[in-house]
Amino acid sequence: MRLPSASGLLAPAMLLLGTPLPAPPDACKLITLADVTTALGRGFAKGPISELANSGEISSCFYRKDPKTTVAISILEGANHSGKAAVLGRQQRYQTAGHSVAPLAGLCDAAFSVVITPSNAIVVAAKGPWQMDVQVLVSGRPNLQAAQTLTKTACGRRP
Repeated sequence: MRLPSASGLLAPAMLLLGTPLPAPPDACKLITLADVTTALGRGFAKGPISELANSGEISSCFYRKDPKTTVAISILEGANHSGKAAVLGRQQRYQTAGHSVAPLAGLCDAAFSVVITPSNAIVVAAKGPWQMDVQVLVSGRPNLQAAQTLTKTACGRRP
Protein backbone atom coordinates (compact mmCIF):
# COMPACT_ATOMS: atom_id res chain seq x y z
CA MET A 1 0.00 0.00 0.00
CA ARG A 2 1.31 3.43 -0.96
CA LEU A 3 0.92 6.25 1.56
CA PRO A 4 0.14 9.76 0.32
CA SER A 5 2.95 12.28 0.55
CA ALA A 6 2.79 15.22 2.93
CA SER A 7 2.19 17.58 0.03
CA GLY A 8 -0.63 15.31 -1.13
CA LEU A 9 -2.27 15.67 2.26
CA LEU A 10 -1.74 19.42 2.46
CA ALA A 11 -3.14 20.28 -0.96
CA PRO A 12 -6.80 19.53 -0.07
CA ALA A 13 -6.40 21.43 3.22
CA MET A 14 -5.01 24.45 1.34
CA LEU A 15 -8.02 24.39 -0.97
CA LEU A 16 -10.35 24.35 2.01
CA LEU A 17 -8.55 26.90 4.15
CA GLY A 18 -6.98 29.08 1.48
CA THR A 19 -3.40 30.22 1.35
CA PRO A 20 -2.43 32.03 4.54
CA LEU A 21 -1.42 35.64 4.08
CA PRO A 22 1.84 37.00 5.35
CA ALA A 23 1.79 39.50 8.20
CA PRO A 24 0.05 42.76 7.31
CA PRO A 25 2.13 45.57 5.83
CA ASP A 26 3.86 47.86 8.32
CA ALA A 27 1.40 50.70 8.92
CA CYS A 28 4.27 53.07 9.80
CA LYS A 29 5.81 52.48 6.36
CA LEU A 30 2.53 53.02 4.51
CA ILE A 31 1.91 56.35 6.26
CA THR A 32 5.18 57.84 7.45
CA LEU A 33 5.97 60.73 9.75
CA ALA A 34 6.98 62.69 6.64
CA ASP A 35 3.53 62.02 5.11
CA VAL A 36 1.80 63.25 8.28
CA THR A 37 3.99 66.38 8.35
CA THR A 38 3.17 67.12 4.71
CA ALA A 39 -0.56 66.71 5.33
CA LEU A 40 -0.85 68.39 8.73
CA GLY A 41 2.29 70.38 9.45
CA ARG A 42 5.24 70.02 11.79
CA GLY A 43 5.29 68.95 15.39
CA PHE A 44 4.19 65.31 15.13
CA ALA A 45 6.12 62.41 16.62
CA LYS A 46 5.61 58.69 16.34
CA GLY A 47 3.56 57.59 19.32
CA PRO A 48 3.17 54.23 21.02
CA ILE A 49 2.97 51.51 18.40
CA SER A 50 1.25 48.15 18.45
CA GLU A 51 2.79 47.00 15.19
CA LEU A 52 1.78 43.37 15.18
CA ALA A 53 -0.90 42.84 17.77
CA ASN A 54 -3.19 39.83 17.91
CA SER A 55 -0.63 37.25 16.77
CA GLY A 56 0.56 39.33 13.84
CA GLU A 57 -2.88 39.90 12.32
CA ILE A 58 -3.03 43.68 12.82
CA SER A 59 -0.47 46.37 12.06
CA SER A 60 -1.01 49.79 13.56
CA CYS A 61 0.81 53.08 13.86
CA PHE A 62 0.14 56.27 15.80
CA TYR A 63 1.44 59.82 15.41
CA ARG A 64 0.81 62.56 17.94
CA LYS A 65 1.30 66.31 18.03
CA ASP A 66 -0.59 66.89 21.27
CA PRO A 67 -3.28 64.95 23.17
CA LYS A 68 -6.03 66.13 20.78
CA THR A 69 -4.09 66.14 17.48
CA THR A 70 -3.35 62.59 16.37
CA VAL A 71 -3.18 60.24 13.41
CA ALA A 72 -3.96 56.53 13.83
CA ILE A 73 -3.63 53.81 11.18
CA SER A 74 -4.67 50.16 11.50
CA ILE A 75 -4.31 47.45 8.86
CA LEU A 76 -5.80 43.98 9.00
CA GLU A 77 -6.73 41.17 6.66
CA GLY A 78 -10.11 41.27 4.97
CA ALA A 79 -12.46 38.32 5.35
CA ASN A 80 -11.61 35.52 2.91
CA HIS A 81 -8.49 37.46 1.82
CA SER A 82 -10.63 40.23 0.31
CA GLY A 83 -10.13 43.72 1.65
CA LYS A 84 -12.78 45.05 -0.72
CA ALA A 85 -15.46 42.61 0.44
CA ALA A 86 -14.64 43.40 4.08
CA VAL A 87 -14.81 47.15 3.49
CA LEU A 88 -18.08 46.98 1.58
CA GLY A 89 -19.55 44.81 4.36
CA ARG A 90 -18.46 47.30 7.00
CA GLN A 91 -19.92 50.15 4.95
CA GLN A 92 -23.27 48.38 4.90
CA ARG A 93 -23.17 47.72 8.65
CA TYR A 94 -22.40 51.38 9.42
CA GLN A 95 -25.25 52.50 7.14
CA THR A 96 -27.65 50.03 8.77
CA ALA A 97 -26.65 51.40 12.18
CA GLY A 98 -27.60 54.90 11.00
CA HIS A 99 -24.13 56.44 10.80
CA SER A 100 -23.28 59.06 8.18
CA VAL A 101 -21.40 57.16 5.45
CA ALA A 102 -19.91 58.63 2.27
CA PRO A 103 -18.47 56.32 -0.43
CA LEU A 104 -15.11 57.55 -1.73
CA ALA A 105 -15.06 56.54 -5.40
CA GLY A 106 -11.62 56.03 -6.90
CA LEU A 107 -9.82 55.76 -3.55
CA CYS A 108 -7.92 52.46 -3.26
CA ASP A 109 -9.92 49.33 -4.25
CA ALA A 110 -12.92 50.53 -2.23
CA ALA A 111 -13.26 53.21 0.42
CA PHE A 112 -15.72 55.21 2.47
CA SER A 113 -15.72 57.70 5.30
CA VAL A 114 -17.96 57.32 8.31
CA VAL A 115 -18.90 59.72 11.07
CA ILE A 116 -19.58 57.59 14.11
CA THR A 117 -19.91 60.51 16.54
CA PRO A 118 -19.02 64.19 16.12
CA SER A 119 -15.59 63.46 17.61
CA ASN A 120 -15.03 60.07 15.94
CA ALA A 121 -14.81 59.69 12.17
CA ILE A 122 -12.59 57.45 10.03
CA VAL A 123 -11.74 56.58 6.47
CA VAL A 124 -11.99 52.84 5.78
CA ALA A 125 -10.26 51.54 2.65
CA ALA A 126 -9.28 48.30 0.93
CA LYS A 127 -6.18 47.43 -1.03
CA GLY A 128 -5.78 43.83 -2.17
CA PRO A 129 -6.42 41.47 0.73
CA TRP A 130 -6.06 44.21 3.35
CA GLN A 131 -8.46 46.68 4.95
CA MET A 132 -7.24 49.87 6.56
CA ASP A 133 -8.69 52.44 8.98
CA VAL A 134 -7.24 55.95 9.09
CA GLN A 135 -8.31 58.48 11.69
CA VAL A 136 -7.05 62.07 11.88
CA LEU A 137 -8.03 64.28 14.80
CA VAL A 138 -7.04 67.97 14.90
CA SER A 139 -7.83 69.74 18.16
CA GLY A 140 -10.08 66.80 19.01
CA ARG A 141 -12.16 67.08 15.82
CA PRO A 142 -12.04 64.65 12.88
CA ASN A 143 -10.30 65.82 9.72
CA LEU A 144 -11.63 63.49 7.02
CA GLN A 145 -9.89 65.39 4.21
CA ALA A 146 -6.47 64.73 5.76
CA ALA A 147 -7.49 61.11 6.43
CA GLN A 148 -8.40 60.69 2.73
CA THR A 149 -5.09 62.22 1.65
CA LEU A 150 -3.11 59.89 3.90
CA THR A 151 -5.19 56.87 2.82
CA LYS A 152 -4.45 57.66 -0.83
CA THR A 153 -0.74 57.80 0.00
CA ALA A 154 -0.89 54.43 1.78
CA CYS A 155 -2.78 52.73 -1.05
CA GLY A 156 -0.28 54.11 -3.54
CA ARG A 157 2.47 52.27 -1.68
CA ARG A 158 0.67 48.92 -1.80
CA PRO A 159 1.01 46.81 -4.95
